[in-house]
Amino acid sequence: MRVFSLPKARHIAWAIMMVMISLPGSAGAATGFALSNGTVISGNMLLAMGGEAAQADGQAVDDAVDQDLVAKDPVSYLTALDTIRAYFLAGQSAYQHNDLDAAGEMFVAPMTEVYVNLEPALLAQGVPTFGNAMIDASDNAYLPESRAETEAAITSVFDALTVAEKSLPKGGRSKESIQVEVLADLLTRAATQYNAAFEEGSSSRTWLNGYGFYKAAQHRASIALPLISQQKGDAHTALLKAMELLNQAYKSPTLPAIAPIKQEDVINAAKHASKLASEL
Repeated sequence: MRVFSLPKARHIAWAIMMVMISLPGSAGAATGFALSNGTVISGNMLLAMGGEAAQADGQAVDDAVDQDLVAKDPVSYLTALDTIRAYFLAGQSAYQHNDLDAAGEMFVAPMTEVYVNLEPALLAQGVPTFGNAMIDASDNAYLPESRAETEAAITSVFDALTVAEKSLPKGGRSKESIQVEVLADLLTRAATQYNAAFEEGSSSRTWLNGYGFYKAAQHRASIALPLISQQKGDAHTALLKAMELLNQAYKSPTLPAIAPIKQEDVINAAKHASKLASEL
């Protein structure tokens, strides 16, 4: 059994407290929370801290995962995996640019609304869980002397995501339609974040969040697009166009002073691609 110290619990308090609040009754607040592998965080400790750590700023899209749906729907399951991938790609980029606070936020952001609802599906599929690696990445990211540990945790999460996507729930969908629908969703999220990043009151986190979804879309496109390159011409072309616009939009994980591509062009291309993808 693994019990967190106060500093570690502080970085993930917001995530665990939200999970405890969602449990029937209030016992969770007193006893704490345990991941499937036995990781325990004291509930009293978290309450005493008052939820000091906060969720990553800048989310313009809803990342929430339905626990029942993700267990049986391959699109929801793969989307959940790619959402975690997006945050970790964003966090990895921030970490490489020595923005440790942004990195830590990105690493912990998908814990409460994504991972905790995904973990039962991972167990049902016989897939190794990776909550501890996510927590380790977030905690160590704040410590300059823990670079090796942070990079090892990031690699562990990416490796676990690769393993997990090989065991999709059976949902009666073709491989092509699953991959393309997930890609279209990622493109739409990246485009939505792009638009939001240039609105009044937005922060650099909005851009970084979108950059992560763009990088996750790149990964998914490398798998999805070859599957439809021959027989699904219109959808393939639309997805390629949306991807190319995002390539021009997200040149860097750092928010530019001026939008490099018209916002309406980016979101319209993503929506058009998504419409055609849904018809496959």
